[in-house]
Amino acid sequence: MEIGGIQERVRREEYGDCSFCGGEVKEDRVELDYRYKGKLFIFQNVPAGVCQQCGEKNLTAKVAKENN
Repeated sequence: MEIGGIQERVRREEYGDCSFCGGEVKEDRVELDYRYKGKLFIFQNVPAGVCQQCGEKNLTAKVAKENN
C-alpha cells in the first residue's frame, strides 16, 4: 500500500496543483487540443495532469517533447 502512496505523491509533485484554480491534479489519459504558432495539434490517449476541480489539462514537458 505504501508503494501506491509513493507513486501518487511522485505524480502530484510532477504536476503540482492547478495553476488556474489551485485544485488537485491527477494523471489520466486524455485527448488534448493544443494551438501553437497558429497550428492545431491534437494529442490522443496521452498521459496528462487533469485538475479534479476545474478540468484543466496539462502535459508534462517530457510528454510534449516525446509527441513533438
